[in-house]
Amino acid sequence: MLAEDPGDQWADVASVLADACETFILRPTGPPAARQLARLERRLRATGATLLTPIAWPGTAELRLTAGNAAWEGVGDGHGALRVRTVTARCTGRGRAARPREARPKLPDEHGGVSVAAPVSEVAHPVGEEAVVAALA
Repeated sequence: MLAEDPGDQWADVASVLADACETFILRPTGPPAARQLARLERRLRATGATLLTPIAWPGTAELRLTAGNAAWEGVGDGHGALRVRTVTARCTGRGRAARPREARPKLPDEHGGVSVAAPVSEVAHPVGEEAVVAALA
């Protein structure tokens, strides 16, 4: 399936993936054109598929996930090994997911898994980098 604009070709790929996958991740070069956007969102709703994308989504995403304020633990006074990375994860949405939520997971924790970290106010050395994921369902 070819799009009229090669820049929007990823939206056609996403429409095909919606038929085959419940959840998939794409890193597009930019947001789709308005016509492509409407068609893709209709397809995602019809199939019940979820598209995760790191770009700011111009459409009607059900959830928006952001991660930022990263901090590392483990380095002492110029020595030591990085052991744990803590980030602030936020989820905002529409409908049933309208109430914003925030957590500070450790990635990984001391046991190689994921656990909840200290409250945001207790974490030192924040990094201003922030990632955005739009979840369309």
